[in-house]
Amino acid sequence: MRACPVNFVFPSLATVVLACVSSGAWAQSGTEVAEQVLDRVAVFNGGTALEMNFEREPYREATATEPAVVLDFYNYNLAESSRLGNCRLNGSRGLYCVDGQSVRRWQDPADGGSGEVEFSCANEALRLDRNRTDICTALAVSQGGDVWVAGRRKSASVLIRLRQKLNGNCRDAAEQSLSPAASERYCFLEYTTSERPLISRLLVIEGEEGDVFDRGNGVPADGVLALDVRDVVTYYSMVPKATPVDLVTRSGWLLVNNKEALQDLALLQTANDDTIENRVLVTTSNGRVLSRRTDTGGPWMTDEVFNVPFERVAGSATCPVAAAAPAGYGVTVSAKTGRVYVTDRSYCQVLALDPFDGNSSAPGIQFGGLVNVKDTSVAGDPDLTLSTSNFSVPSRFTGDPVNITGEYPPDGATVAPGILVNLKECTGTCKVITGEVDPNTGKAANLLTLTAVQLNSTQSSIVLFQIRNIPDCRYVPAADPNDPDAEPNAKLCALHPGAVIGPPDEPGQQYLDVAQLLPPEVTAQFLATNALPPGLPPLLISPQYRGQADKRYVFGAVFAIPEPGVVFKETFEADFDVAGLTGGELGCQVTDDPDKTVLQDLLRWDVVTRVSERYIAPGGPNGLAATVIDPVSGSPVPNKRRYVDTIVNSGCGTTKTKIGSFSLIAYDLEIAHNPTAGDDQDDVFARLVVKLFDDLQLTQTQLACPSGVDRAATSTLPASDPLTDGQCASLNSVLLNAQDKLNKCVAATRQPKTSAVDQNCQAFETQFSSYRAQLAGVPAVAATLDPAKTLDPANRIGELKARAETLWLVYGERFLPSVPMGGYTPLPQ
Repeated sequence: MRACPVNFVFPSLATVVLACVSSGAWAQSGTEVAEQVLDRVAVFNGGTALEMNFEREPYREATATEPAVVLDFYNYNLAESSRLGNCRLNGSRGLYCVDGQSVRRWQDPADGGSGEVEFSCANEALRLDRNRTDICTALAVSQGGDVWVAGRRKSASVLIRLRQKLNGNCRDAAEQSLSPAASERYCFLEYTTSERPLISRLLVIEGEEGDVFDRGNGVPADGVLALDVRDVVTYYSMVPKATPVDLVTRSGWLLVNNKEALQDLALLQTANDDTIENRVLVTTSNGRVLSRRTDTGGPWMTDEVFNVPFERVAGSATCPVAAAAPAGYGVTVSAKTGRVYVTDRSYCQVLALDPFDGNSSAPGIQFGGLVNVKDTSVAGDPDLTLSTSNFSVPSRFTGDPVNITGEYPPDGATVAPGILVNLKECTGTCKVITGEVDPNTGKAANLLTLTAVQLNSTQSSIVLFQIRNIPDCRYVPAADPNDPDAEPNAKLCALHPGAVIGPPDEPGQQYLDVAQLLPPEVTAQFLATNALPPGLPPLLISPQYRGQADKRYVFGAVFAIPEPGVVFKETFEADFDVAGLTGGELGCQVTDDPDKTVLQDLLRWDVVTRVSERYIAPGGPNGLAATVIDPVSGSPVPNKRRYVDTIVNSGCGTTKTKIGSFSLIAYDLEIAHNPTAGDDQDDVFARLVVKLFDDLQLTQTQLACPSGVDRAATSTLPASDPLTDGQCASLNSVLLNAQDKLNKCVAATRQPKTSAVDQNCQAFETQFSSYRAQLAGVPAVAATLDPAKTLDPANRIGELKARAETLWLVYGERFLPSVPMGGYTPLPQ
């Protein structure tokens, strides 16, 4: 049985993207918890890295002359200067590899080439053995981009953490700058008090994994695991200079003979009822995968949980290129799916394995070893084992032979959260998230597609995260975090009381700061939360929208982090299949359900909203003012509550949206309708139309017309100037007239005469149609060669067009049908 549904593909080989949706490695009991659910897998060897396609959509779709083809991998075509080793993917920062004496990084590895040198292991400040090529013998990268290396001093290792400076300065007083300090971007901190045995592999344990990792003392903690030449796995605390702890010695691994040695390590966490079980997995030179529990009170015994030579695909050929090298086996684990990936260098293969549940009737996983994942989209359900060799293989769709170019014996594998999207592939329609593949057609349901994406930059890549089960803490009652029976999301709300902004017990007037509820692998991509960009500011969902009541006020979101320099222009469509993404939907069409009032029918509407983490927007609790008065000190402080969502729906179908850029997009929301004894809020859509118009007007007059409001994220200069003075004068005039007509239209809805509504609202429609036509004729600002001088980095022109389309939709399809005969209920006096 597959661990997770198929997700993600692009229609060409230009960029390969894949993803896996799962309940998470330690959430397999089915309990709802806010989690990020996408990841990608790559393998590496001395010359390049490959992105593996463990999902079943074709990398190359069928054409008039060519059949659809599923390729097992996509070659990044990296260019090394010496030899690549210990490659590691990071969520938003790309691929890091040791390359001789340097550590290189590829922001988008699909671009290939030589990447950028992050730092040199031969930097004199590190005091490592600069006479050797293999100075850094192991590498790991944290979710937040901290680089951990094992540096060689003579025949031993020291553990060093390196991280980028902030505003040109080291972020920790104990850190030292690399030399020369004026030009080097990294600072370092040594964690070992003395030289240790030579380290070959490193693994960072942090975030959700660190929250439940027990190294044997009963105290969950982050840390770094190391495998050294003694065949010993050692735990290093995140506290500098703390004494390392040898978790498993060579004798504890019960190796067969003196020749069998350990080659790689990973951490597997599984949920056994309410207990999280931590297992260190290692591969040996004999191809065995061994497991050892680390938890306090757990059985400290070594088990062989998989044997690669015994499980190879029948008749599989050796990899000729690897013939001269000894057999090699790497291992890595997806923290999202619990899936284990094992590389087999001699046979150019990568195996996908799942934990075997030894007692499926008991809650959680009763770990019984590892078993091959089965490819249920192919007749016969073969093992999901992929080739990295050039032998001819049959297409999974047609049976025709497909020749894969090149042989790439893999040395190891790496997994990172999020998926990489090249927006250049979305000028037409591209599939972003897909569901299970139908084995009869080879096609998968499209859960999220992008259409007509246009860019004002040469940069084009984003990393996309998908977050499920985010609680709307304005409506989810908080629970005692120490109550074992409390729902996880109720505990999350209790741990983040600051996520709710506004008067207590009045959710209809409260904002939700969703940034506080995002999982660590998303927030770790930013330097700090509750900060101004380039940190992660409060991301506010407005009082007008909430998680759906039918789903216990839990919703989902996608979060796109662009590579530096990405600038959108005009608008694009994002179509969400809410039912496919979440298992159910409210719908969009008005049905005239006899069991519901007109308003109840109109409220059954799946709402999607967007909020930027980089550019301010109107509608927040403190308005657009740059500063506010701190209630404690009485001094002005930056207004961090200017990053506010807006509804982006533009049509039905699945749930169509019109968007000007891609940041955090929340789906599975609904219109918040909170009637009281004194106000039945039957005018909820009238109020929404007025809000959307006011926000549109503020976006135009205060964000798109003035110069210098926005700036590229890498610039300190106020470079933005989206609309000219002439364009602003003309658009402002038309919008002002439309505002007058809208106010009269809404006022007339409280009168019993429908003729007054018709007359005033038709006048608004005429004026706003004129505005939309004039706005549509405003061209996007031309791109510049310098991203820091882009005149419209926030795509305010596209945002205005998107806001106008959504306003028009809400006005025509929700507001007008909601006006009852005789008008809305009079407001309380």
